[in-house]
Amino acid sequence: MNSLFSDPHLLILDKPAGLSVIPERYDNGGPSLAEITQLYPVHRIDKETSGIVMFARSAEAQRQLSRLFEEHQVHKVYHALVNGVPEWQALDCDQPLMIDADRRHRTRVHPEGKSSHTGLQVLERFRGYALVAACPTTGRTHQIRAHLSWLGHPIVGDELYGGGEGLYLSRIKRGYRAHGLEKPLIARVALHAFEIGFEHPIDGSRVEVRSDYPEDLKLALKQLRRYAGR
Repeated sequence: MNSLFSDPHLLILDKPAGLSVIPERYDNGGPSLAEITQLYPVHRIDKETSGIVMFARSAEAQRQLSRLFEEHQVHKVYHALVNGVPEWQALDCDQPLMIDADRRHRTRVHPEGKSSHTGLQVLERFRGYALVAACPTTGRTHQIRAHLSWLGHPIVGDELYGGGEGLYLSRIKRGYRAHGLEKPLIARVALHAFEIGFEHPIDGSRVEVRSDYPEDLKLALKQLRRYAGR
């Protein structure tokens, strides 16, 4: 796991998929990053999501960073590989979200939910899929996943929100026949915390960090560009 930024007040890590940021209510599978680092988590991303996650090295730094998040002064960009090809190029999704809205503990669009906003932009289109940038200004649980699912474009590999079990080469390469059990190109929720930007809470300097795609997402995009380009 790589460090993307570190100083006496902050630590920004490049989290691999499959590792929790904090202990999760419905999963007892291994230690979380908060337990490993013994630092103060400032925000969280889902266990299956890869990419940027930030920690504070002191209670004061955590308090100041939490204030920035609450005041929507932190710019966050996620990249998601979604099912289907959106008709829109850019879209603001302002649908209210209710957390734990059903027996599966899903976040759902609901008129009695909390105000939620995700800015969306299509980065690349393929045959049957698209790469989308998502910029949430609110921080509801599963916000990007729920909004994209509601729009009819669930994230690849997101079985909880209707995105299927992953991306397989046989679905995009015409005439391809797998020999034996076919392994997916990407077998998890295809969501990556790509970029974060904010004013440093202690010294006021501008902090901007990006995270490279992990290998599974790189492979999926490589094969899509090769066999499902438009």
